[in-house]
Amino acid sequence: MDPRIELGLHIMETNLDKHFSLSYIARCVGLSASRFGHLLKQETGQTFRRHIQEMRLQRAKMLLEDPSLGIKEVASRTGYSSAASFSRSFKERYRLTPGNYRNKKLTNQAYYIRQQRRRSIHNDT
Repeated sequence: MDPRIELGLHIMETNLDKHFSLSYIARCVGLSASRFGHLLKQETGQTFRRHIQEMRLQRAKMLLEDPSLGIKEVASRTGYSSAASFSRSFKERYRLTPGNYRNKKLTNQAYYIRQQRRRSIHNDT
């Protein structure tokens, strides 16, 4: 992968809570916006906008596993200006609301933990 694209992706990944443009990232890596956009699409198969949205939603999935974080906090930490726009994007991508995703994930984790405990008890006897 082109090192300038790698650097741009790193900048994006470490600043997902901030609002930034294609032009800003391109300037950071010494490219024009059109050249960076072209190389990003060539390297990742996604446009800048699509790639940043995917990065933000992937981070949101991780954050939603922490029940102490509210949906508004997850939205903020992933660069969404409102919980409503975050929820809309999340549901469009995963076909679940953030709250439903969290409940499903936590239910699955609790089930897995119970199964592990049962196996451990049976193995101890």
